[in-house]
Amino acid sequence: MDTTHQFQQELLTACDEHGRRFSYPVLRDAVLKNGYFLGVVAVIENDQHQVLITRRAAGKSDGGHWECPGGMVKFHESSLDAVQRELKEELGILVNSETCLSVRSVFHQSRKISLFHVRFNGSIYELVLQSKEVTEACWAPVNEIDELMRTGQFIACSVLTSDLLKEILS
Repeated sequence: MDTTHQFQQELLTACDEHGRRFSYPVLRDAVLKNGYFLGVVAVIENDQHQVLITRRAAGKSDGGHWECPGGMVKFHESSLDAVQRELKEELGILVNSETCLSVRSVFHQSRKISLFHVRFNGSIYELVLQSKEVTEACWAPVNEIDELMRTGQFIACSVLTSDLLKEILS
């Protein structure tokens, strides 16, 4: 039996109810009884005050739904590093700390999500979509995102609400 290609599970960061990070890694599929996985979400805005939204790949949970891009924080990774990594991996976007500002964190279900407001004026055609994660991307005004939320086409478990989205963009 060949053991050189063993499957390695991703090690993630988790925290307690006060947001204090655990000193040990947590496996992605672990069930946390007294803790929260750390995640990030990027609200990417252009000069026309539109938000970049992406459609999740069909094979993922909530596949086919729209969302703001993001992901989980790996063990020993900062939230800023995580959002920068996720945007690079999923969309081919490189952002720095001047254009990627931490807005706030919210607890949602089994996660503590750090929300970032990102300024980006690139074209949709410049994006390099990671097909296993994202099948489509577009710029949308907030009222269209409101409609996607209302009709169930925006990820149902999303931490974002219409009011929170408007607060981040203000």
